[in-house]
Amino acid sequence: MSTFRIHFLSDRQRLALFCVLGALVGAAIDLAGRSIEGGLRSGSLAGMADLRLTPTDLVSTLFAALAAAAVGLHIASRWNRELRMEVELRNSWRNLATVIGQSPFAQIVTDQQGVVLSSNATARQFFPDSTGLAEGRPFALFDPAPGETSIRIHDAGPRFFRAFSTSIQWDGRPARLLSLLDITKQKELEQLREDVDRIARHDLKGPLNGIIGLPQALAMDGNLTEEQLDMLRLIEKSGRKMLNMIDLSLDLFKMETGTYSYAPVRVDAATAVRQVIEELQPMLTARNVAVEATLDGSPLAPGSAFPLPAEERLLQAMLSNLLLNAVEASPPGGTVAVEMTTPGRPVLAIRNRGAASASIRERFFEKYQTCGKPAGTGLGTYSAKLMADVMGFEIGMEASDAEDSTRVWLAAPTHSGW
Repeated sequence: MSTFRIHFLSDRQRLALFCVLGALVGAAIDLAGRSIEGGLRSGSLAGMADLRLTPTDLVSTLFAALAAAAVGLHIASRWNRELRMEVELRNSWRNLATVIGQSPFAQIVTDQQGVVLSSNATARQFFPDSTGLAEGRPFALFDPAPGETSIRIHDAGPRFFRAFSTSIQWDGRPARLLSLLDITKQKELEQLREDVDRIARHDLKGPLNGIIGLPQALAMDGNLTEEQLDMLRLIEKSGRKMLNMIDLSLDLFKMETGTYSYAPVRVDAATAVRQVIEELQPMLTARNVAVEATLDGSPLAPGSAFPLPAEERLLQAMLSNLLLNAVEASPPGGTVAVEMTTPGRPVLAIRNRGAASASIRERFFEKYQTCGKPAGTGLGTYSAKLMADVMGFEIGMEASDAEDSTRVWLAAPTHSGW
């Protein structure tokens, strides 16, 4: 019957048919009622058969027929809408099935209990029937949350996927569409790049140690002028700084993988701030930017201290990255403020003129996020956040368009352990 209704009657034909049927039914009911009424009055069946209609009766019957026709029209209209929705739903389902079948993603459709309803060729290539992908069977290999996931299939190495999951209607019933993008080769290339970077950094340490030791050997001859000794000290200092940078880059990888061993000690952050300002002095002069450091609202005095639980190398590198970022973001003639406060929980804040772009505020500490700096890599604030997390510091950023300023703050750990 459903096939007949859909394929052999148009919407207009269905409306006309129900309208006529409604009118006929309405008229028939009205006439039957009048016939029964006549029989009851006469008290015999002959009275029911002897139906005589007055003009008023005919008008009443006509109105009954019209009312019934209107009801039939309403029923037909609703029926048409339901049939159109059914056809659209079936067409949408067929279109969805076509898109899934041709998608480069591995796509699996399951019901709400996880039983496989359908899968495309890409999914069947990754997951043979032996893994539970066969239709009508629960697909219990994994149930990934949105994001990246790794799967080991039989004896093969792990495969990496970016997973997406959404609720859909499949053949008229609720279902879930699981989409998987294979990123295994991308992960392998990223791992290869990281391995090469670590090997290169490690191999640089050997010759660099030789460069650092050479000034010490030359200074032992005793026949050098004071100016020449200063040059050798500068070479040694620069070499040691480069060695620290290489060591730090290797440690950052350990921080990313959660394998870094952190050992906090009492470190004077005020001294670290002074050293960073001294290192940045050539850039400050070239960019015409000043740095003002304060401790509890007063200018930082030479002998004042701001002790924090940290690793000296990590703290100095973190402050260097944040202060460098503030200097680069400051306009010429601007001033960068380094504010250290001790009441309650120690906080160190760096404030510069120029509000951070709205496009990166929510992702300020994410990897490769930069804006407005042609040579920027987007790694300075990311590595600062890594080091802050390892040392137990809270770190945050506040940008104010009204004040045209950006403030990055560091709050000391609540449980120092020292």
